[in-house]
Amino acid sequence: MAAPTPADIAYMMEHMGEDRRPNYIVANSVCIGVAIIAVFLRYISRFLAGTKYGLDDYTILISLIFTLGFEIGLFVSVHYGMGRHAILVTDVKSFAITALTAEVLYNVSIMITKLSILLLFDRIFPLQWFRRTNLTLGTFIVLYSVTQMFGTIFQCVPIHAKWTPGVVPKCINYVAMIISCGAINIITDFIMLVLPIPILWKLQVSQHRKWVLMLMFLMGAFVCVISIVRLFYAQHVDTVDPTWDFVWPSMISGLECCSAILTACIPTYRPLVNKI
Repeated sequence: MAAPTPADIAYMMEHMGEDRRPNYIVANSVCIGVAIIAVFLRYISRFLAGTKYGLDDYTILISLIFTLGFEIGLFVSVHYGMGRHAILVTDVKSFAITALTAEVLYNVSIMITKLSILLLFDRIFPLQWFRRTNLTLGTFIVLYSVTQMFGTIFQCVPIHAKWTPGVVPKCINYVAMIISCGAINIITDFIMLVLPIPILWKLQVSQHRKWVLMLMFLMGAFVCVISIVRLFYAQHVDTVDPTWDFVWPSMISGLECCSAILTACIPTYRPLVNKI
C-alpha cells in the first residue's frame, strides 16, 4: 500500500462523512442469500430425482462454505473500517489480517466451484476424451489457484510488515500477479463455457430442448463478464485509501463467487422445474 501524501490526507479529512457501508452490506447480503438458495435448490432437485449425491454436489457445498467465510470476512472488515476512508481506521492490523484472509478464501471458493462444474460435466457427459480434458483443465486450475494463494499470503515478507510500522518488507510485484492470475482465471472461465457446447449441439433432442440446454451453460458468460470487471478494479491495489477503494472490488468478488455457484447449480434444476 502506498503512503498517503499531505494532499491525500487533506482529501480524506474533507470527505470523512462519506460512507459506503450500507450499500456494501446490502450487496453482500444478497449474494449470500443467492448462493445459499442455489445450493439448497440443487440438493432438493437431486432428492426429487432420486439421484445419488455425487462429488459435484459435495464440492459445491464446500465451495459455499468458503464463500460464506469470504463474505463473513467482508462483513468483519466493515467493523475495522471498510467502507470509510482509511484515515478513520484505528486498528490497521485487524483490518489487514481480515482483508488478507478474505482474499485467500475467495481464491479457494472460485477454485472449488470450477472443480465442481468440471465434475458435473463428467457426470453429464461420460465421454473418455471429455473426461481427460476435464482432468487436465482441473489440474491446471488447482496449480495456478494454489500458486495465487501463496502469492497472496506472501506478497510481502515478513507478512506482519503490512500492519507493523517501521518494518521494511520485501514484496513481489503484486499488481503483475493479480493481472496474470486474473487473466488465467478469465481464460479458464471461457474454456469451461464453450467446452460442452459441441456435445450439447449433437444431442438427439428437440431443437427447443437443445436451446434450453445451451442457454443454461451460456449463463456462465455472466460470470466471465464479472471476472473481467473484477480484474479491472483489482489491479488498482496500490492505493493510499484501501478501506474506501477496495469496496467495489470486494463487492464484485462476492458477486463472482455467488454467480459462479448459481451457474454451477442451474443445470441440476430440471427435476425441480418438472415437479413445479
